[in-house]
Formats: sequence, C-alpha cells, structure tokens
Amino acid sequence: NGIKFNGDTAAANALDDYEEGTATPDFANADNSIVTVNRFTYTKVGRLVHFETKFTVGSNSDASGFGFTLPIAQAGSRETVIPAISTRSSPNNPFVFVVNANQSYAYAQALQGYGTGNTEYTDFDGSIILVSGTYEAF
Repeated sequence: NGIKFNGDTAAANALDDYEEGTATPDFANADNSIVTVNRFTYTKVGRLVHFETKFTVGSNSDASGFGFTLPIAQAGSRETVIPAISTRSSPNNPFVFVVNANQSYAYAQALQGYGTGNTEYTDFDGSIILVSGTYEAF
C-alpha cells in the first residue's frame, strides 16, 4: 500500500513507486556507435524521474539532430527543458535538451537568440556532454 505520512490514510497519497537504475539510451537519427555513454543513472519517485548522464561524442559527420531516449517515458502531454553543458568549442552557443509533448527523445536545441533548430551531432564532434534533469513520467 506504500508509505503514508502525517497520519494520512488515503491510498492516492501513498508513496508506492520508487526505482533506481542505470540506462542505455537509444540515439535519434544516428548509429549508436557515434556516442559513448559514460554514465546514465536515474531515480524515480512517484511520477518524478531525475537522471544524470555523461556522453562522449566521437568523431563523426552526422548532420542530423542530436537526441536520446529518456530512461522512463515522459508523460505524454508534458514538455520538458533539460539543462546541459558541453566541452565543445565551436559552435559554443548555449543549448538545452528539449522533450516535446508526446515524444520519446530529448533533442539538443540552441537557446533563443542563437537559432531555434535542433543541434546536430557534428556540433558536438569530439566533445563531452553532461546532462542532469527531472521530468514527469506516466
């Protein structure tokens, strides 16, 4: 029945879903050999999922949008912006990962003022990317 706090007895308020794990994401539009997953851990408490990951992008010429799957599917009607940093030097425009409603991939996207298109694998050629974020799952 889960854990209830402060004398609450309602089943709807019980903490009954907890999970920790590691994941190996699928990468959108690219051969998975382009990106090395150095670390990908997550913790799910109720509907909230927090994850941390480190990717190393190998030398490549893939001009498609950089995207990866989340360890647990995002709630379909949600849109999420996930902060990230990278060692890339050019282009050094700020970027985030964006998960649009009803999508299963988080895509790297330049921030406002630097363009609005997806950021490509070639933009991260030879770089390390650190991503940490929280989102709502089903």
